[in-house]
Formats: sequence, structure tokens, C-alpha cells
Amino acid sequence: MITTLLFVLVGLSAVLFLGRAVHGRTEPISSVAEATARMKQIDLPAFTNLIDPAQREYLRSRLSRHDFAYLERMRNRVCLEYVKRIADNATVLLSWGRSALLSPELAAYKDEAREIVDAAMTVRLTALYAIAQLYLGVVMPSLELQVGSLLTKYQYAASRMTTIGVLTHSSEAGAYSRTA
Repeated sequence: MITTLLFVLVGLSAVLFLGRAVHGRTEPISSVAEATARMKQIDLPAFTNLIDPAQREYLRSRLSRHDFAYLERMRNRVCLEYVKRIADNATVLLSWGRSALLSPELAAYKDEAREIVDAAMTVRLTALYAIAQLYLGVVMPSLELQVGSLLTKYQYAASRMTTIGVLTHSSEAGAYSRTA
């Protein structure tokens, strides 16, 4: 009986933790400008290059096994930083999307706001999975990591935000898909 209760408590704690991790922690964001200010810059071309399987194979063919493992650990650490930034930006998008859903001024864009919320939650969940993969990749650099879908999902969510920004005539509309 106590064992069952313990498993139930651990399960509930895990569900609450994951729910909190997916939704993120941020205050409501009321404007595109405020969301833009909270977004972290991401150099998308550099990140794309880091996760490119062809680049990985090129390095594997040119370097010794030891050097390749060392370089892969370093690349995975850099990817971790990018993925954490994407997760943080997804939290900002999620917060703005939720605020837009409740805003009477953006009532005409409720469908787009719902898309942003859904896409941001997907990005956040995918980012958390990618973070776990990348930590494993730091320990075991020979693992084949699949984080490419994260970039596609993030770009979709950011483009939806940009669309609403353009539709509402915001001057900061393009800031969501920033490249450094």
C-alpha cells in the first residue's frame, strides 16, 4: 500500500514538473515590442550548420576518432546553448500568444494566436527532448542526435508571430526570427 502511494506521488510530481517545464515561467506579455525585448538572439545559420548531418560526416571523415569525439562534445555544448535559447524564446512566444488570446484588441487574430500557443508548446516540448539528447551527446559524442526538427518548428512559431506583428502594423514584426 505504501509503495503504491509512493509511486502515485512520484508520478504526480513528474507530471507537475513536466507541465511546468513545458509551459515555462514568465509574466504575461502585452505587446509585440515587449515580446521582442525578451527574445534572445539566435544565429540561425550558425545553428543550422551545427546540426547539419553533412557537416558532421565531413568532420568525421577528416579528423581522428579522438579529435572528432572532442569536437563533437564541444559542438553539443554549443548546440545546448542554442536549444536553451530556443526554449526560452518559445516561452516568450507562449506567453505572448496567451496574452493575445485574451486581448480584445487582437480578437480578430485569435486563430493565429492559438496557432502560436500550440506551436510554442510544441517547440518547448521538442526543445526539452533535444536538451536531454544533447546532454547525452556531451557524454557520448558518437550518438546520432536528431535536433533538426526543432529548428523547423521554431521557425514556424516565429513566423506566425511575425505574421500577427505585420497584420497589426507593428514595427518590430521581424524581430522574432532574428539572426545575429
